[in-house]
Amino acid sequence: MKLIALNQDQIAEIIRLSGDERIIARLHSHGVHVGQSIRLVKKAPFKGPLLLEDCQSGAKIMVSRSIAAHVEVMLEKVL
Repeated sequence: MKLIALNQDQIAEIIRLSGDERIIARLHSHGVHVGQSIRLVKKAPFKGPLLLEDCQSGAKIMVSRSIAAHVEVMLEKVL
């Protein structure tokens, strides 16, 4: 599933980054890495950016929807 398909407050693990070197470098510069657990805090209206939270550090990350389309995630199971 793609990152942009997450709903608010869902937690997922990043399993794959796609795109060219520029897109992957951009994701890494935002602190988005494979194996990271993130929570979707909010989707801005009108196709605006996504606000993510790194579950380990609590850091907030904002990424555009076009960049988020290159991030594949797997929902984490809630116990």
